[in-house]
This record gives sequence, structure tokens and C-alpha cells, in this order.
Amino acid sequence: MATLEERIKAVIARINREIGEDAALRYEGFEKGILKLRPSEACSDCKLLAFELQKGILNTIKEEVPEVLCILPLGPAFAEAFCDKCHMPLEKCVCACPYCGKVDDCDCALGYGRATGG
Repeated sequence: MATLEERIKAVIARINREIGEDAALRYEGFEKGILKLRPSEACSDCKLLAFELQKGILNTIKEEVPEVLCILPLGPAFAEAFCDKCHMPLEKCVCACPYCGKVDDCDCALGYGRATGG
């Protein structure tokens, strides 16, 4: 029986073949439901990649590996789109602001009207 990591890597390899680039998405780790992927430099310039990772690619992976809850893309192009603490997209961040303790409508921290965990 394949391990969780082997199952994830097999799906990523299949997605890479479909994309037509062997290293379009590189496995960087999996912890607490969060799959860390590093897009290739060629893919990181795609303006739709962040959306595609959280929708199409995540759904494809979850079909075979339901333990994956979300994808955290790694690289400079994605640094601002995800919370540093919970690694969720900013619009889904549930971290409380370290200054006021609010989860929503925080004026202390930056991030689309939601607390960003600092």
C-alpha cells in the first residue's frame, strides 16, 4: 500500500504530465492537511495559477487524496496571497489579529478586511 506522500506525489506527477512539464509543480511537503507545492518559474508567471491551484488542481488531488485540505504555493509570487500563520488564502484566514483579537473587520493588520495573523 502506498504512503500518503507517495499518493500525493503520484497525483502531482500525473498533473505535471497533463500540463506537459515534468516539474511544473514540485512537492515540498505535507502537514496538517496543507500541501506545499512550488510551481516552476515558467508557471509562476501565470496570473491564473493561484486560482487554479485552489480550485482545479486542489479538486483533482482531493479526488485521490482526500486528506489534502488546501494547497500552499511556495515562491515570491505567492507571498502576499496567503496568511503566514495558518497558510490559508487571505480571504479564508481565520487567525485573530495579535493586536485587537478580532478575526473580521480588523483595522490593525493588513489583508482584505480580515486579520492576517500579523
